[in-house]
Amino acid sequence: MVIGNKSKIKTLRALLEANAIPQSILLWGPEHIGKRLIAEELAKGLVCQNRMWGGGDKCPSCFEFQHAHISRDIFIVDQTLRQELKKLDDNNPERIDIYNIKGARKIIAFLDEKPTFGNHKVVIIDDAHLLNPDAQNALLKTIEEPYPYAHIIFITHKPIALLETVLSRVMQLSFGLVDRATMETWLKKMMLQIKSRAVPYDRSSAEVKSDEKKIRKAITYSLLRPGKAYELLAHELALGAFEQIVKALLNLEQKPLGQKLALISLYAEKQILTDPSLFALWQIVLRDELLFSLGMKQYTLLLTKKHNDTPIACHTRALRTSIELERAAENAPSAIKSAVELLAGLL
Repeated sequence: MVIGNKSKIKTLRALLEANAIPQSILLWGPEHIGKRLIAEELAKGLVCQNRMWGGGDKCPSCFEFQHAHISRDIFIVDQTLRQELKKLDDNNPERIDIYNIKGARKIIAFLDEKPTFGNHKVVIIDDAHLLNPDAQNALLKTIEEPYPYAHIIFITHKPIALLETVLSRVMQLSFGLVDRATMETWLKKMMLQIKSRAVPYDRSSAEVKSDEKKIRKAITYSLLRPGKAYELLAHELALGAFEQIVKALLNLEQKPLGQKLALISLYAEKQILTDPSLFALWQIVLRDELLFSLGMKQYTLLLTKKHNDTPIACHTRALRTSIELERAAENAPSAIKSAVELLAGLL
C-alpha cells in the first residue's frame, strides 16, 4: 500500500488510462517512500490488456502474475538480482554486474523481444543511480528510439548520478516525504496487523499508549519515510536498536575532536558505522546542525546541539564534504571509517 504523493499517483493513473505513459520515466525522491511499489503497480497496469492500475485478473498477463507472481513482460533490475547474478558467476572475473554495460545489454535484449501477451514490455531499474556511465550510454539508443511496446522506469533517490543525456530524455516525477499525520494514521493500522496477525483481540489502554509512543518514535527516526517506519515497527527490537545508534551518533557530536576520533574507532570495531544507511544518518545530523545554526530549527528532523563558536562556513564545508564522501562510501563500506574521521575533523 502506498500512502502520500496522491497527486503524482493520480497523474500516472490518468496517463495509464489514456494509454499515454511515456516510454522512459524517472521516479525520484527520498528512499523508503514507496517509489518501487508505485513503479510495480504502473508496470502491471502497462502489461494488463485492460490498462488497470496494479493489474487485474482477467487478461492472460494478469492471470500469470496472479498465479505465478511473475510476468514474462516485466523485468526488474535491483540489488537482489545483482547479488543473484554474482552468486551464479562468482568465480568468473568477467561476471555480469547488472548495473554495468553487460547488464545494460541484458536489458536491451529483453526489450528487443516482443511482448508475450499484451502490447507492452516494461523494465524497472531500481537504484538507477548505480548504473555506471557505460551502462547509461548503452541504454541511450533504447531511450531515444524505443520500440512502440518498450518502457523503462528508472527509480532513484540520487538523480544527480544519472547522465544529463539520460535525464533530458525521460519524463521525471519527484516524490516527497509523507506528512506526520498521514503516517501516524497508517502506522496505527499497520501496528494492529503486526500485533494481531489478523486475529482480533482486546488491548489495554497502557498497551495502546505504548504502541502510540513507538509509532511516534518510528516516524521521527524514519525521517517521514513510511517504508522505514514500518520496518522499524515490524521487526522486534529494531526500533530500540536504531534509537541507541542515533543516541550514540548524537553523543559523538558533543565530544571534543580527540574523543570523537577515539569513539569512532570504537564504533567502527562494533560495526556501528559500517552500514551506508547509518552513514547517511550521520549526514542528516550534520544537515540539521547546519539548519539549526542558520536559525531554521523548524526544518530539522533530528535536533542536535547548537555550535555557538563554530562559523557557519565550517558547517557548510562539512555538509558538502559529507555528500561527496557518501557516494564513495555507498560502494565501498570499508571507506566509511576514514570518511567519518575526516568529517569529525571538519566540525
